[in-house]
Amino acid sequence: MKVKRVTPPEVIIKTKWFKISHLKAIYEDNSQIDWEFLDEENDAVSGALIDNNNFLYLVKEWRGAWQEEVISVVTGGITKGLDQRAAAREFIREAREETGFHPQNVTFLAKLRFSLSSRGYRYIFLGENLKKDPLPPDDGEKIEVIKLPFDEGMKLIFNSPPQLTVYSALALILAKRKLGL
Repeated sequence: MKVKRVTPPEVIIKTKWFKISHLKAIYEDNSQIDWEFLDEENDAVSGALIDNNNFLYLVKEWRGAWQEEVISVVTGGITKGLDQRAAAREFIREAREETGFHPQNVTFLAKLRFSLSSRGYRYIFLGENLKKDPLPPDDGEKIEVIKLPFDEGMKLIFNSPPQLTVYSALALILAKRKLGL
């Protein structure tokens, strides 16, 4: 059934990272549904960094959402609405901040919605031909860089309990496909 009218979103919670909005969708038969969704203030970049010897560089850091250390590919928030080229530059900046490496070759792999209950996008990249070129980390960021053979990184996808974020697993799968590994 099609939605015939939607009320304007109303912000019910606002933080520095996101807001939660509420709206009503009214269907053709006049039934309605209340809908709450994350309305992120930022989009994000994620991507796999792979050197010329097929070693993968992951990052490990403590994350408040899980209250434990999490392993991921390079990931960071970016200004909402950037185009693919600008998002690639932000991926390079994040790679330099989090790992100290500047990928000389960056390949766009995907642009995806965060989820069905949010309005953010995630750009996923593959970074290759790494050159040492560090930037200072963000304030309070304490990151450990993990270097391992690409195949060992792929095995982390299937660990129980999970060690990788969903976007990290997806970035590795897309990178593997792109590289033909």
